Amino acid sequence: MGPDVGSCFEHSIPYWQGRSIVKQLLMGLQCLHDLGIAHVDTNPGNLLFSLTPPVEDLSVKGRSMSTRIGGKRNPCAPKYIYEDQPLAELWDHKAPIDLKLSDFGVGT
Repeated sequence: MGPDVGSCFEHSIPYWQGRSIVKQLLMGLQCLHDLGIAHVDTNPGNLLFSLTPPVEDLSVKGRSMSTRIGGKRNPCAPKYIYEDQPLAELWDHKAPIDLKLSDFGVGT
């Protein structure tokens, strides 16, 4: 999953993106309502965008590093560790929005 709505739009949302976000949110909540599920923690931090590029492409952009201990590869360590980075940088602001509702920890 990609970044949340709150981290991508700190000040303003373009009209076409705001309309798409609200439409997808209402459709998702209606679907949950039809199934008898209430999402009681709907906020910008729980509305996630799907990332356009696959995660494997991040290594091409130099955002990954090999794990080394004393110059040798540790066979128990993963081949790559991705740097901690804001997901908002990876989201394509011009691509159509694919919204996901998350955090059903308090759903009833």
